[in-house]
Amino acid sequence: MKSNQIPYPLKFMIPVTIISLVTGIALLNTGSQLLFLKINDLVNPYLNTFFKYYTHLGDGIVFALVCLFFLFKKRKWFYLFGGTFLLSSLVSRICKDILFTHSPRPVKYFEMEGIVIQTIDGITTHQWSSFPSGHSITAFALCTLLAVFMHNSWLTILLSILAILAAFSRVYLAQHFVIDVLVGTWVGIFSAFIMIFVVNFRREKNKIKEAEKPLILLRL
Repeated sequence: MKSNQIPYPLKFMIPVTIISLVTGIALLNTGSQLLFLKINDLVNPYLNTFFKYYTHLGDGIVFALVCLFFLFKKRKWFYLFGGTFLLSSLVSRICKDILFTHSPRPVKYFEMEGIVIQTIDGITTHQWSSFPSGHSITAFALCTLLAVFMHNSWLTILLSILAILAAFSRVYLAQHFVIDVLVGTWVGIFSAFIMIFVVNFRREKNKIKEAEKPLILLRL
């Protein structure tokens, strides 16, 4: 890889891959519904408060604000973050609004099964379009790119943990099943990797002019 290319965040992938493998094994052995119920048993007031607010890391508005920040940095970073935001959002909407719009979320699924689950006060639990988790897509797409931008081993590990917790929060808050967040995790990561490839390719072909300069220059 050329020195001026944007690198792939391989260190970020290590803890994510390990957790994904462990989660996949748990899904195969336990099943998505039973695994959800086991996590639902963890609900308590202290975690409720934490995850109620922490889950917003996966909000699209957070990613959009980060994209705006990069308007004042090198334009290659703005193209990378902005392109990933658009791609990941597009995939999320196609899945949730077209392909899997009738997939029931935990509250609806267990209601149909006659099982009452624990929900969190102050959280509106949705009923449909469960697959995949849009918050997980956004959190992992964003944290994957931040791991590239910060280029620090310890921060990379921290970012992977932050993204994993954001994905877990969606199950804890009874918004998604584990399979939803697991698939969302990898959709977000692959969205980031695809845009890294695209930006690097366009730079090689000189399609991105003045890539090291900001799109908006602040003069103080």
